[in-house]
Amino acid sequence: MSETTTAIVPPSREQSDALKAIWEAIGRAVQSATHLQVVTILGNASVDTVNGLSEVVVTLPASSPEAGYSVLATNINLALGDIAQTFSPALLDGSHDNLLVLHQQMLDKGQTIVRDNLELLKSLVKELRASG
Repeated sequence: MSETTTAIVPPSREQSDALKAIWEAIGRAVQSATHLQVVTILGNASVDTVNGLSEVVVTLPASSPEAGYSVLATNINLALGDIAQTFSPALLDGSHDNLLVLHQQMLDKGQTIVRDNLELLKSLVKELRASG
């Protein structure tokens, strides 16, 4: 009868550092994946992104009757269940119902994307745990 032994070899420092970096990246992804922001602007504005899509900078014109604008902004923290909404009263006068519907559609689509991304992250974490 022969005996087999299995040696457990600890990961090298480089492997440990790489694994730690992966887990930190997953943590950051989960944090950012739990926040959804949809901003709808009616009027002249410029939108730029910084750091890819991680930061959106919106420049609105100076307030004047000619440069008027209306804003509807919704922020959702999916982890805490918090929803904050800011809107210009002019958007609620009945003449912008299609814009409000579009804003809601973007919220719905964004929530679906966030939910799908969280499921993907969850499966990735399961795979990482199973492999090591």
